[in-house]
Amino acid sequence: PVKAAEPVGAIMLVDEAADIAATASRLLGAKARDNGTAQHAPAAVLAVGDAGPALREALLAAGAWALGAEVSARAAVTLCREGVPNRTLIGRDARILAIGLGLPPAAATARLLLAEPVGEPLAGPWLRLPGSLVLAFWRVEGWQAAVAALGRAAGRVGRLASLALEGVGPDRARRLAAELEVERIFCGAPEDASLAELGPGGRLDWRRLVRITRVR
Repeated sequence: PVKAAEPVGAIMLVDEAADIAATASRLLGAKARDNGTAQHAPAAVLAVGDAGPALREALLAAGAWALGAEVSARAAVTLCREGVPNRTLIGRDARILAIGLGLPPAAATARLLLAEPVGEPLAGPWLRLPGSLVLAFWRVEGWQAAVAALGRAAGRVGRLASLALEGVGPDRARRLAAELEVERIFCGAPEDASLAELGPGGRLDWRRLVRITRVR
């Protein structure tokens, strides 16, 4: 029988060599497109080492709102009730999300809501949620820890859909493509494009963007 695969959200992997300011700008730009519902707007970020606190600080400085661990746990339950996405909140603007999640009024103008779940990176409902302004954010200690976390996530969801790499060289990117169950890997992006534009009809420059698609 033919079965349709469940949607799996895009992931951004940020290594320590990444341009943090440019990465934060691309994340915010991607989430701004239709309230985070664009095809390649990331559902989650996995930041390596020092890139984690630096990127978090850059996002907050640019208008993101940090949910914190307790509110992040509540958001996961609220956005996805018993495995079913909450249609009243998914794809909505920050004002509606702030009301639905019980956030302070100041969060209503946030450009992005930064969830910081505790425990296993990339676990829980975050990769299964349709697009929204909520971005799940994890930090891991090193490159091998990041690769292992991605591998475990692929095992849970069957196959990762889209992985955007920031600060990752071509050799490591090729090894990731060979090791991981992932449909697409994007290495970097044109300076004037957001992740939301890295799809059909987007501004693609093959000299700056590597797309790897595994067909079986």
